[in-house]
Amino acid sequence: MSVCVVIQNLGVTATGSDVTPGAIAFNDITSYRGHATTNTVTIGGTDTPVTLRATWTGGGSGYWVKNGVTQSGGVSPTNVSISTGDTLAFRVECGSAPASESGTVTITNVSDGGAAVDTFTYYVEDMGGL
Repeated sequence: MSVCVVIQNLGVTATGSDVTPGAIAFNDITSYRGHATTNTVTIGGTDTPVTLRATWTGGGSGYWVKNGVTQSGGVSPTNVSISTGDTLAFRVECGSAPASESGTVTITNVSDGGAAVDTFTYYVEDMGGL
């Protein structure tokens, strides 16, 4: 009795990594306490780390808040690396009272050729004493 083994190439090849996260929708933010943070979203849909970039049109300092921890940043633009399961928010701060800052934040996906992800507005005012 003989055994014949046939190895066949099915032509299946990997097509690359998924760098497009599921929907990310940050709410517009307003605060009179000198700082404001968007809602928190949970990242899904990627199978590799992805870099997001926040760029804002107005003044103030901006920071990513990843998994509850404020990341370094401050000046526009600022990047963050994310993976599926991470939580993410964005925080804006203005200077010392009396001060106010407003503008628009645009989030893009650096890992996906700069594809637009989300846009939101902010108004942050430090009225002092609140």
